[in-house]
Amino acid sequence: MDKTLLEKFKDTLHTNGMKCTPARLLIFKEVYSSSEHFDADEIYFRMRREKKAVSRATVYRTLDLLVENGFVSRVNVGASQVHFENTLAQEHHEHLVCTQCGKIIEFSDKVIEKQQNLICEEHDFFPTKHNLIIFGLCDKCRKRNN
Repeated sequence: MDKTLLEKFKDTLHTNGMKCTPARLLIFKEVYSSSEHFDADEIYFRMRREKKAVSRATVYRTLDLLVENGFVSRVNVGASQVHFENTLAQEHHEHLVCTQCGKIIEFSDKVIEKQQNLICEEHDFFPTKHNLIIFGLCDKCRKRNN
């Protein structure tokens, strides 16, 4: 865990008039213990298995705070599925999402980035952020279906 990142989170809590509670710190550390995508319930159940005392409501509220302050971002991977991912110390990337098993594959492509910028220029549009998600079947699910 990067101490400067933890200090930035503590400063964010203070700036928002929130207490730096043990539960919020545990959730923050849990979120940054992995670079994988996760959903709120995965964090909650993982912490319960590890006997860490946090409520589901605190997990959801803390994740909202982390999103609002740029620590994590939401990745909508389906009609009702929202996953999160760490955004600090990560380079921008896009997502491939398997509609059968839910696997998420991250990729970067300079050609796609350049094309998106050209499209914005053509339409006199200033982008502030973007998220490309391609839905389909991963290799394992395709093989399983054949």
